[in-house]
Order: sequence, then structure tokens, then C-alpha cells
Amino acid sequence: YRYGGAGAGSGGNTTGLYFGGYNGTLLANCESWNGTSWTNVNAMPEGKFGVGGCGSSTAAIGVAGYSPPGFTMSSTTYVWNGSNWTSPAANITRGNTSYSCAFGPSGASVLSAGAGGSNTTEFFNGSTWTNNPTGLNTSRMGLAGGGLNTSALAVGGTIFPGEARANATELFNGSTWTNKT
Repeated sequence: YRYGGAGAGSGGNTTGLYFGGYNGTLLANCESWNGTSWTNVNAMPEGKFGVGGCGSSTAAIGVAGYSPPGFTMSSTTYVWNGSNWTSPAANITRGNTSYSCAFGPSGASVLSAGAGGSNTTEFFNGSTWTNNPTGLNTSRMGLAGGGLNTSALAVGGTIFPGEARANATELFNGSTWTNKT
């Protein structure tokens, strides 16, 4: 078993990637789904918990999360090219983060929220991160995200401090977030 990893995939239920996680230790494991079974593939350069992931099974990113030693918050971005993980020159611009959501193709991805309940939104172009001028309307961490970098949802999460559960859904249109009920 493991939890706190991230996934990427496209093409329905026939392809997928699951990476990172925790089972008493931080894991770097990466597994590929072919529609029938899971296969171990090349691991991430380091174990990650609370990592944000998006993209496809052949082009994905794993961003931020907790890394060794212990549970150190990280701003590292790793890129999956279908067979190996590499680290681009730039990490996320707002510094250490975890419990984020990521969505979109790996070369045009969006990352929102993080530890401490950030509302920041950043764009990834395949090698660098830049801040989007507008962030989420509700600052939170641990939220779920899905969709594309021009049309996506951010759902749920935890409002920090106090860790109250967020009953918030927001739609991203490529530049701004709109509250949905």
C-alpha cells in the first residue's frame, strides 16, 4: 500500500502513471498502467509525498511535495519523458509547497495552492514556472484538480490555519478562477 502520491494519464482507462507516495517511508516508485496491469518503471530521483502530478503516461510532471530527509517541503519539479525523470532548471517560484493540485499537459501545466493554504496559481511551460496574476478565490491546501490548463476545476481541500474543510469548487479559464456551487 501507499498514499500521498500523484497520477497522470490520458486516453481513458488504458494508460496511466502513478508516482511517489508514502508507506512508512517516502517513496520514489513509479508505475505505469496499460489498461490491464501495473508495471514498475524508472523511479523518481527522490521520494515524494503530497506531490502534484499531471500530464500523460508518456509526458508528465511531478512537482513539489515533501522530500527527504524526513519530510522537507520541496519546490522541485521533475519531468517524465515516458522512460525517465529529469529535473528542469527552474522550480516553482513561490518556494516550498506541498498538497497542491496540478492539471494540464506536462508542457503547459498549472499548479494551484499548497502548504499553508496558498491561493497562488503558476504556469509551467516545460522548463520554467511563472506566476499567474490571479489566484484561487479560496486559499487552501490538499485540493483536487483536473482538466486542462485552459479549462479546469479545483475542488475541496483544507483551509489553513485550523484545517477546516473547504467546500469550494472553482473553474479556471486559463487566466482567472470563478466560484461554482
